[in-house]
Amino acid sequence: MVEETVIQVINLYKSFGKQQVLKGVSFSVKKGELFYIIGKSGEGKSVLLKHIVGLITPDKGKVLIEGMDIHQATGVDALKLRRKIGMVFQYGALFDSMTVYENIAFPLREHFSLSEKEIAEIVKEKLALVELEGIERKMPSELSGGMRKRVALARALALNPGILLYDEPTTGLDPLLTEEIDNLIKDTRDKTGVTSVVVSHDIWSVIKFADRVAYLANGRIEFIGTPEEMLETDNQMLKRFICARLEDKLMTSLFNACRSRGSCTS
Repeated sequence: MVEETVIQVINLYKSFGKQQVLKGVSFSVKKGELFYIIGKSGEGKSVLLKHIVGLITPDKGKVLIEGMDIHQATGVDALKLRRKIGMVFQYGALFDSMTVYENIAFPLREHFSLSEKEIAEIVKEKLALVELEGIERKMPSELSGGMRKRVALARALALNPGILLYDEPTTGLDPLLTEEIDNLIKDTRDKTGVTSVVVSHDIWSVIKFADRVAYLANGRIEFIGTPEEMLETDNQMLKRFICARLEDKLMTSLFNACRSRGSCTS
């Protein structure tokens, strides 16, 4: 059976002033795939995601969503196309002045004419999907970092998107919460079939959860393959990146274990 391609990034270029961030980036993502993008800070991973969702227009190149150019679509076509994509931002980007209920209801009110009963049912359903039942009336300030990430995911799922984009979803979380969010991303894909693109620095997450991974360096995709192929790569830049991230992760885990026994102080 031929696997359907949902996202196609074709020869993408983007500069900000004299700084060239993307230099001919091309790759595709298949329907239902859990696709990770890795690379050093400042390499343009978040810029790339914002091109896919249509927030940034490329200087050259195309982003096709189910065969349609997201930057050329207008009117009703553009609205329908953008509804197919949900995005979970790095720090959740919840509205602090709104309750959890109002945060998740916001995109529903923006895009549809639904009764309050219908909205309430959808909010309840999405919170159950991320295992946060019964917190509708809480404010974001009352939630832990992990809970805020889950609410942000519930909001992204409100419109039933076919594509979910995650921008550094585990940034600032400890190893246990990182694993919790990683499992949530995979479980969400498994339960809904959503095509998922995850920007991450966490090599353990990539090894454990990715179907495929792309390595972005110097404005170009330097590697695409499975986690197994990544670990066997001959690409020296990618090798150094993997080793540095694994070492950093190991040292953090050892420090946390040491501190939990009272042997270290923070």
